[in-house]
Amino acid sequence: MIGDFSRITSVATALDRVYVSSPAAVLIWNPQFHQWQGPYDPPDPALLTRVTSSLVDPLDNSLWLARPDGWVHFQPELQLWDQGAVPDGVQTIAFDTNDPTTGLYLLTRRGWEILPRGGLVPLPARSPARPTTPARIDDVLRTNPGLQAYGAQFLLDPRLGLARFTCAARSFDNLGWYLGTSGVGLLFLRDGTALPETSGTSAVSRDRPPRDCRLPRCGSWPGRARTSGRRPTAGSRGSRPATGGSSCSTSFGACPTAACTRSWPARGASPRAPGEVSSG
Repeated sequence: MIGDFSRITSVATALDRVYVSSPAAVLIWNPQFHQWQGPYDPPDPALLTRVTSSLVDPLDNSLWLARPDGWVHFQPELQLWDQGAVPDGVQTIAFDTNDPTTGLYLLTRRGWEILPRGGLVPLPARSPARPTTPARIDDVLRTNPGLQAYGAQFLLDPRLGLARFTCAARSFDNLGWYLGTSGVGLLFLRDGTALPETSGTSAVSRDRPPRDCRLPRCGSWPGRARTSGRRPTAGSRGSRPATGGSSCSTSFGACPTAACTRSWPARGASPRAPGEVSSG
């Protein structure tokens, strides 16, 4: 089970993965195989609590995260975490598209600094020629006013409180936006649509679904299976409802619409997309 990722602090995308960070751990969504990986817990539980943004390294697809007081680097293939402090603070991070081999750029109160590859201490530097920086949620909301207008339809958390947007990242295939929230987890807004799709990362329990699951949009929620609890075999299309009902789908998963509009894969299974096999 992926645990509680109702509060998303950063999202970063690459060709074969989408990194999602919470104040406690990191998840990876594989858009090609439609499965989640993780969660990955840092050695220090406080390491991710103040993350403000993140970027994928263009050379090795590792994850760089910005904190107000420094940086964090996570290499999932090696299960390796690194961190460092920046005395002048970090306002944003960037890679130079013209030369990504130089390292990670950090914008501080005194200007740009660069963290050389393999280094632990950033050095003063000129601004990157073609900077790639994390997307700003304010820019996404400004170009998609419907997100604010229809927010009450999809930003209600399990306690019926109104969640807020926290971060955003453009999908690598340029078909939409991944949106992080504080309250309802990760969403995906496909270009040309008014309402985003849910990912299921807002589940607050590893063993049972949220109390109120009849939300306007559907997705795949981690938790206890409502059917036999057996994992699907190759070629299966996910859980079937206990009673009749049609099915609907999102970018993150498929769910039957019966008395409840959500479905839950078996314990230990990962959220999955329509027609895809569970990661287990």
